[in-house]
Amino acid sequence: MKKINLLILAILPLCLLYIGFFFKRDVAYSLTSVDPEFCYLFNGLNIAHLQFPWHIDHPGSPLQLLSGIVIRIVHLFHNQGTLDEDVFRNPDLFLSWINTTIYLLHAITIFVIGFVISKISKNIALGVFFQLTPFISYTVLSLLSRVMVEQLFITIILCLILFTFIYINNLNIQKRIIDKYLILFALIIGLGIATKITFAPLAVIPFMLLPGFKKKVVFSFLTLFSFAIFALPIFNRWGYFTHWIRNLFNHSGQYGSGPSNIVDTNSFILNIKTIFTTDVFFPIIFFVLIIACLIYPLPFLKTKRKNDLHFKGLLGVAIATIFMILIVSKQFKYFYLTPALLLMILGIYLVFTIYSRPFPFLKKKIIIIPAFIIFIFCGYYFEAKKIFLYHSSDVNRNEPYLLTLNKVQKDYLNKPTLILSNYYGAPYKEYSLFFGISWSGERMKNWYAATLTKLYPNTYFYHSWNNLFNYWDNSFSFIDLLKRYNNLILFSGDPELENSLNSKLHGINRQIDTKFNKVYFNEITKETIYEISYDSILANSAKIFTCNAENLDNSGKNFININGQTFSDGITQSNEKAKSGVNSSKLTKETPYGITSILSEVKTGEHYKFSVWKYDNKNENAGIVVSAQDSKIFYKLQIESTIKEGDWIEIILDLVIPENLNNQDIKIYCINNNNDLPAYFDDLTIEKLP
Repeated sequence: MKKINLLILAILPLCLLYIGFFFKRDVAYSLTSVDPEFCYLFNGLNIAHLQFPWHIDHPGSPLQLLSGIVIRIVHLFHNQGTLDEDVFRNPDLFLSWINTTIYLLHAITIFVIGFVISKISKNIALGVFFQLTPFISYTVLSLLSRVMVEQLFITIILCLILFTFIYINNLNIQKRIIDKYLILFALIIGLGIATKITFAPLAVIPFMLLPGFKKKVVFSFLTLFSFAIFALPIFNRWGYFTHWIRNLFNHSGQYGSGPSNIVDTNSFILNIKTIFTTDVFFPIIFFVLIIACLIYPLPFLKTKRKNDLHFKGLLGVAIATIFMILIVSKQFKYFYLTPALLLMILGIYLVFTIYSRPFPFLKKKIIIIPAFIIFIFCGYYFEAKKIFLYHSSDVNRNEPYLLTLNKVQKDYLNKPTLILSNYYGAPYKEYSLFFGISWSGERMKNWYAATLTKLYPNTYFYHSWNNLFNYWDNSFSFIDLLKRYNNLILFSGDPELENSLNSKLHGINRQIDTKFNKVYFNEITKETIYEISYDSILANSAKIFTCNAENLDNSGKNFININGQTFSDGITQSNEKAKSGVNSSKLTKETPYGITSILSEVKTGEHYKFSVWKYDNKNENAGIVVSAQDSKIFYKLQIESTIKEGDWIEIILDLVIPENLNNQDIKIYCINNNNDLPAYFDDLTIEKLP
C-alpha cells in the first residue's frame, strides 16, 4: 500500500486519540465519576491479585481483566509503595491509564479496519468510510472519557464489522462445518456478551450469515463456550448472576427494580420516542435499513440475488438493532444503545452495495468520493463538533467543584472528617475509594481495609444502608465519633442528604453539647464544610430538656426555650389555655402534632422519662408519643394519667431504650387523634435518668 494511503488511514485513528486526550485532560474521576469507574478499578485490582472480581452485573469481565493488567503494568513503572498503596494513593492516575489503554485499542482497531478493507476492496475511500464507525454519534465519542463497558464495545464491534465485511466479500468460503470464520464470530460475540449481556442481539448478524442448520447450531454452542471463557469469573457467583438477570427481565424499573410487570408501557413508549429524537443519524439510518429489507424482494428493483450474503448481513443488522431498541427502551439510558449506534456505518454500506447493483456507475470512485466527503462533513458538523461544544460546558460545570477541592486540599487534609457526599463524587478521593471497596467483595474488602486504614485513618462516610458513619472496616454513630475526636470536619455535598440527617446531627441533646460552624459554602454546587466541636462536660451535665411553649424562634415555626433549644411545630402556639405562662400548644384536626423534639442516637439501656401537661377537656384521644424515625421499628403512645393539678393532667411515659433502638434517633411529640375536640399541651419535659 502506498505511503500516502497509509497516512490517510492514520487520520481518523489520530483524530480519535486527540478526542480521547482532549476529554481526559479535564477528568478527575474521584471528583465527579465514581460509578462505574471505581467499581472497575477495585475489581481490576482483585484480578491483579489473582482473585475473583466481585462485581459481575454486566458481567464486565473483559474490562475487569484489562484493568487488572493495566494496574500491574503501571505499578511496575510508578511503584509508590505496595501495589495497594500505589493504587489507593493515585486512583485517578490508574483509571487514566486504563482509559488511555482502551482508546489506544480503539485507534489501533480503527487503523486496522481501514487498512484491511482498503486492501480487500482496493478502495481507500471505502476503508476510510468504515473508519467513521465511532465518529457517527456524539454519544459514542462521549464515552471516550469513561471507564465503562460501553466504551469497550467500540473495539469489539469494529472487529465484528471487519469479520463481517471479510466474510461477505470472500468468494472461497469453505464448506466445512467449523471454519475460521465461525470460530472468529463465536469468539467476538462471546467476548461482547461477556462485556455486557445486552450485546447478545448482535449474535443475529453471524447467525444470519452462516449457512445451514448445522453451522448455526455449532456457532451457537461455540458462542456459549466463548462467553463462558471470557466471563469465567461470574461462575464464582453464578446464583447471584442468574438472579440478577431474572430481575432485569421480570421487573420494569432500572437495575431490576420496580413492579414485576416486565415492561412499564408508558415509560417504554416514552423511551422509544427519546431514542428516535436524540441522535441525528440514527433514526434516519434505522428506517432506511428497515425499508431496504422490506423492499428487497421487489422484482423491478433487480437487486435480489441467490444466497445473498449482503442481504443476510443487512437483515442481521436490522434485526439486531430492533432488539437493541426494545431492550434499551425497557430499562433506559441512551448510551446503552451504543452497539446499535456502532452498526450504522455497516448498515449504510450494505444498503448501498445492494441497491447500487442495477447502477454499476455508482460504484466508481468519482461517485463515492464526493458522497463520502459530504458524509464526513455532515458527521463532523452534527456529531463530532458537539464534543467541543459540550466539553466546554462540562469544564464550566466542573470548575466550581474544583474550587471546593482546592479549599479541602489547602485547609482540611488529614483532619478527622465526616463525608456526606452526593452519589457521583466528592473533593475527597477517600469517598471514591469507599465506593469502590464496597464492590470488591467481603474478603478483598477486609484485605484492602488494612491499607486504607493506614493511608486514610480519620475519614468516615455516611451511608443510609446502616444509618451510620462507615469506616474502612467498621461503622460508628455520630456521637461515638464526637466522643473520639471532640473536633471534626463535616463535608456535605448533598443538601438533601444533610437535611435528612437533621435528627442525627441536630437533636435536642446535640443542640446542647455540639456546635456547628459553617466555614465554607459553594453557591453553585451547594457543597458545605462545617467545623464541629463537642463539649463532653455539657453532654454529661445536660439531663433535662424542657419546652413551655412560650416563645418562638425567628422563623416563627419552632418553639424555643431559655437555653436556645428548639422544638418544632411552633405554629400550634395558642394563648387560649396555659399550664404555665400564657401559651400552650393547641392541636386540632388540621394540626394534630405539637411540641416535637428529637433525641439523637440514643443507646441501649439508657433510661428516659417523658412528661407533658394536657388540659383536661375530656379529650381521651390525645397524648404523648415516643417513636423511632421509622415507626415500624418502635412506636409508643401514652394517654392515661394519674396526676392532676387544677384543670391540667400530667402524662408520663417511662422508657428504657431497647436493643432495636440502639443508635436510633427517637422522636418525642404530642398528638391529638380526636377530630372533634382540641387538645392543649404545655411544659414538655425530657429527662435522662441514671
